[in-house]
Amino acid sequence: MITVRAAQLEDSERIAALAQAQVSAWQHWNDDGRVEDVPYSMLTIYERWLHGGAWMSLETAAIHLGRLLLGAGVALVAEMDGVPVGYAEAYPGNEPEPFGMHLHLGGLIVQEDAQQQGVDGALYAALAERARASKCARLTTTATAGEAALLLFQRSGATPLAQLQRFSLAARTGQGLYQAVPEAATDAKQIAGWAMPAGRVTSARQQWEALWQPTWDILPEMRARTRRLHFAASGHEAFVVFQRGL
Repeated sequence: MITVRAAQLEDSERIAALAQAQVSAWQHWNDDGRVEDVPYSMLTIYERWLHGGAWMSLETAAIHLGRLLLGAGVALVAEMDGVPVGYAEAYPGNEPEPFGMHLHLGGLIVQEDAQQQGVDGALYAALAERARASKCARLTTTATAGEAALLLFQRSGATPLAQLQRFSLAARTGQGLYQAVPEAATDAKQIAGWAMPAGRVTSARQQWEALWQPTWDILPEMRARTRRLHFAASGHEAFVVFQRGL
């Protein structure tokens, strides 16, 4: 029997194990500048992060789940016979059309031997109910959520909503007036109703939680590579995140 419930902080270790089982090889750069396979225990927390984000270490997993439980998003666990075998996290958002008020599935994990048993469908149904309860018009996902999430949405009758395009623009010289200042405010209400015209590879809210919040500045390597600016020009405003070579 499959049951779905809200995640608890005590689930951090189990969810992290489910996520880490998706990684086929653990690697890092050696002193000669070459990539080599190494045991998980030899990696730093930052090196583990590079394999898939916060769930790659118990330390960062607990912090990440804690933020979701405090309201940054929705975290659900699917159990079979009382054992967690699946996990989904989603983020509420309010963006201009075609997205509108939505709940965005940012990640879906199902234990390998529990796949094809309806675990993903149970998580989808629970998320759909959450979306209805919070008056979200849509339940969305993107390719970055993984193949399992995309296949689940396709089976559920989802239709394409938007397509990401990549552009390369030549630099142009000229003069203009603008203001760019370091920004420390982190309340997601600041972006309610805002469009994300560049870099929207998940949802604006998910990327706000991942990039704008200074949570991961506790990792020195992340702190040294990240800058957050409030940019204003010609009556327009934007929050801009720069990250160098993670």
